[in-house]
Amino acid sequence: LGGAVGGLVAMPFVLDPENGENFFGSVWLAVALTIIIFFMVTIFVVEAEQEDGEDKPHPSTTPKMAAYILWMTIIASSLDTAGDEGLRMARSTILSALFPEWSTIARQNYLLIGTIVVAFSSGAMLSAIKHIFGLPKLAVLGCAATMITQVVLSIDGISSAPFIAIWHVGKFFGFMSTFCGNFMVQEVSPQDQRGLWTGRRGACNNIAKAISPLIFATIYDAVGNTRGSEMLYATALISFFSVIAYAPLVKLFPKQKTAATEEVLDLLDYEDISDHEWDKLPLAVTRKIVKMQIATGKKPRFTFWGDYSEQQPTL
Repeated sequence: LGGAVGGLVAMPFVLDPENGENFFGSVWLAVALTIIIFFMVTIFVVEAEQEDGEDKPHPSTTPKMAAYILWMTIIASSLDTAGDEGLRMARSTILSALFPEWSTIARQNYLLIGTIVVAFSSGAMLSAIKHIFGLPKLAVLGCAATMITQVVLSIDGISSAPFIAIWHVGKFFGFMSTFCGNFMVQEVSPQDQRGLWTGRRGACNNIAKAISPLIFATIYDAVGNTRGSEMLYATALISFFSVIAYAPLVKLFPKQKTAATEEVLDLLDYEDISDHEWDKLPLAVTRKIVKMQIATGKKPRFTFWGDYSEQQPTL
């Protein structure tokens, strides 16, 4: 998404003039933005200061069952990333080869905008339904949809409009499975090891993302089929493996607490807690408390950004 948003920033320079005269200028603009963001992250995201003599907290160990679920999630997510290479090549290599009119910079930018819309729509949909169906089921659905989409795109005779529409539908569910993998790692990993497990997932996903183009691009070139059916079958097979990897987690993944299991005792029990303690309460509980405050004519509770050194361990 960061790269896509950066593409939107550089788009006016790429399209004006249409002959691509400013193309390399836009590349240098993107490089400059990357450098600026790098220094901003380096300056502002710093480790909290620690007083002299203060012992660093020892990280807890991940329970065996939680570690088993986390590694299964990481493996399934990596397979999903590798299988998704078929959709990436379908949007770039195959689409441009089958329909040259879509290889222009302007139309590629339109596809970029569509991808951003699909990504945000998928994230919004996931936020709305993840508590109903559960993250593992939605991850299985996303991987299965990616697999089916790649098989459908391999069929001869599909024109450009259906090809692009089918791709966006498949990518919608592809983003969903990617988001699910990230959320699953965050929910199962211990709070003080969340960064460790998120980093492990990111590392494995990046390895899969780096290796898969080398494998599937070689298959595409070796076969020589412009439609890329053989390559898409191969990536669909990897997506099928990700479905198999996610499937056991439907039963193994810990059930989320529903709003019905959260009991709000007395409004007075929550009025004197600190903002830091308030931020740790489940969303369902804070909503009930705010409704009770409004009903009793009291000012609703709002919290703002606190001291970074205090909140850094829980970020």
